[in-house]
Amino acid sequence: LALAFSMAGGRTSSEPHPTPTMEKAKASFKEIDANTRDIRLLNVMAEKTGLSRVACLGITLGVVGLVAFFGVGAGFFCNVVGFIYPAYASFKAIESHDKDDDTQWLTYWVVYAAFCILEAFADFIMAWLPFYYVFKFAFLIWAQWPGLNGAGVVYNDFIRPFLIKHEKTVDGALSGAASGVKEAAAEAAAAAADAAKAGVQSAMQSDAVRGAVAGVLAGGAAGEGKKDS
Repeated sequence: LALAFSMAGGRTSSEPHPTPTMEKAKASFKEIDANTRDIRLLNVMAEKTGLSRVACLGITLGVVGLVAFFGVGAGFFCNVVGFIYPAYASFKAIESHDKDDDTQWLTYWVVYAAFCILEAFADFIMAWLPFYYVFKFAFLIWAQWPGLNGAGVVYNDFIRPFLIKHEKTVDGALSGAASGVKEAAAEAAAAAADAAKAGVQSAMQSDAVRGAVAGVLAGGAAGEGKKDS
């Protein structure tokens, strides 16, 4: 507790002896502090409370996590958390010249897509698990936050080996699906054209349409006759 409070910007009566793990954690906190420098809400909170931006962020995430667990619409809230900051960070990555952040956020979206697919199949089970949305919230924060690189861990340890092993199978399935969609679209267009042609022919063969066409032609002929006279 003393370590977390001191690294978050507080003060304790006795500072713990630094260890490699503590130094690594402090470096991660510094990186998070640098990445949140432009967030006005955290700057205002830090100014009013005297705490660091990292401490204010931790408090905010804690409150949000409690709301996600005890509040209504926790599933929707977790989905918003999975989109909002990553979408903005992806925009920043696209606009920057650094390619490392592009890789980071592409990796996150691959992991998030895999997570959504897994959740779609097991949601009816997971939704009944205690603290499910708390764990989901924590996973999304861990996966997306710079310095923690949770998405990179999941991608490199699980998703990448699986996709490399089954890459040819997946490519073949996608190619076959694309060909099937193209053929189905062509058949649907041909069927629609045939149906429209048959409808027009059927309409032209009806007595009412023939009478209307004959009336139009007769009227046109009468008009031409008047002009000639």
